Amino acid sequence: MVVTSEALKLRKFASHFKDTFSCNDPIKPVELLSKTIANLKRGKAVDIGGISAEHLQFSHPCLPALLAKLIQLMIFFSYIPEGFRYNYIVPIPTMVCPY
Repeated sequence: MVVTSEALKLRKFASHFKDTFSCNDPIKPVELLSKTIANLKRGKAVDIGGISAEHLQFSHPCLPALLAKLIQLMIFFSYIPEGFRYNYIVPIPTMVCPY
């Protein structure tokens, strides 16, 4: 079996988040996600799927539990959805001072 860079990325992703979302962690993943969502800055640009911080902050309270379970299952099965690789960056042009 040939080890590809994609397989290496998957392993690095899984090993990085395995500690964060382990069952032995004193901070529960749901609490961590709840705090992270609460600390998101409002009024920022939406992601490629059209979801903004406000969507997450004003969603149903069970969303962090569902997201935590989804992330745990992704780590357990070593699976990253294809849509996670899509992103974009919008450059903001700056004015050059003529002086």
